[in-house]
Amino acid sequence: IICLRALYTLLDSTIPRNMLMADKTLAIELCNVLHRLLLTRESLEAQQLVMEVLKQVLKAAQENFDALKKKTLREMVPANQESLAVEEVDLLGEGESSGDIEPGKSLVFAMLEVCLCHLVRQLPALNPAPLVSAGVRPITHKPEQSGQLIATGLNVMEQLPKLCSPQGAVSILPTLLYLTTGVIKECAVKNVNDTSVLASTPQIAAALHCLRVLATDKFCKDPRSGQQWKTLLQSALAKIIDLAKTGCEETKLDEVTILLAVTVFLLHAPAEVVQAPNLQYPCINHMTQCIQSNNLQVKLNCLQTFRRILTHSGCNISTGYIHALAPRVMQYLHSDAARKVNSETELALTIESINIVDALVQLTEPQNRIQMLSMLVPVLVEFLLEGTSFQEANKVRKSLHEQSLQWLMKIGPQYPQEFKAIMTQSLQLRTRVESAIRNNQQRIRIEATQKPTVSTTATVSVPTIKLKTDFRNFAT
Repeated sequence: IICLRALYTLLDSTIPRNMLMADKTLAIELCNVLHRLLLTRESLEAQQLVMEVLKQVLKAAQENFDALKKKTLREMVPANQESLAVEEVDLLGEGESSGDIEPGKSLVFAMLEVCLCHLVRQLPALNPAPLVSAGVRPITHKPEQSGQLIATGLNVMEQLPKLCSPQGAVSILPTLLYLTTGVIKECAVKNVNDTSVLASTPQIAAALHCLRVLATDKFCKDPRSGQQWKTLLQSALAKIIDLAKTGCEETKLDEVTILLAVTVFLLHAPAEVVQAPNLQYPCINHMTQCIQSNNLQVKLNCLQTFRRILTHSGCNISTGYIHALAPRVMQYLHSDAARKVNSETELALTIESINIVDALVQLTEPQNRIQMLSMLVPVLVEFLLEGTSFQEANKVRKSLHEQSLQWLMKIGPQYPQEFKAIMTQSLQLRTRVESAIRNNQQRIRIEATQKPTVSTTATVSVPTIKLKTDFRNFAT
């Protein structure tokens, strides 16, 4: 423990990190030592310190690589033309043009080996060769401690492609994706009757972040590695979709975790990754199941994901999801559950559904917009409270009324012609909207008059101690 702390402190300074990277074999040997410590030390503190030291090694390697690229760029081209040689400089990373990552000679391989060992100690099922390492015993820490350790390993792993050339990064990508999806598989399992959401745990959050980093890596769009990278991302997405289908009578994978993992690919991976029919349709089916779930948190997360797809994705990606999910959103808005809200979660479901329809209105061509508004406006009017029903309603129902009224007052100026046409076609809608506006203004006036008024006149304070002599008659 003392030695690990000393190493961490030493490598927390720039000069020692530079000295470490002056001879790469020294850094590789240090990783080998860390690997052995992971195998032989089971205390939580030792495991944490090993990974903290590995972070320092990663930092030293990244600083050294960045300095090497800058130096090479200055030697190759003038300062104002550096962009012309960036692709050549990428080949300075591990793997070079061949993509070979050699054990014993590669620092990236040595660090990846430490990460693999670290994760396997927490999750033995991730071991790709269990028979070879049958003597390695899993460590039993508290769930929150184990989750944080797993998250640390993933945080290191996601940075390793930055030390590689395009082909070198492709060489390690299968291992990175295998371990990341493996963490999701092992850590997102829960009882079939469990309604909790596991996506917020440290290890799942770190796995989702790792997927996002890999899906947005610059080598994904690099001509030298892009096609292979996208193919591997498709394999990872296919595995995640497959995880959603697998399970047994007693356990299942957390629906929200799978939903968020799919969302990472939909929002951040290149469009070609998610447009393949054998991947797109299963993704849509999973979201359809989530939006029909009896678990309100699952349904809410699905609606939030759908809205993000509408606002971030291109038309080619979102069209299939609109066709499958939009009718179900409208169906929900017309249900009693959307109108008779009794909790903040139920209110959030209704508001999110309105947000989705509002997003669809904005995506619609101007000449067809009145059709979408003809579906949205009556729903909002239906959510308005009339007469004494406002005073009798609970807090969340009043909130739904107020937000619906605000939406209507926003739609009117935003789409004046369409809104006027809808109001003209239905006298009942117009009457309810006007009545709601009048009642709202009346409530505002009543609340304003009920507020205590602050007197602007100064009050004369009566002294608490009375003096026998009256000093007011004395001149100054």
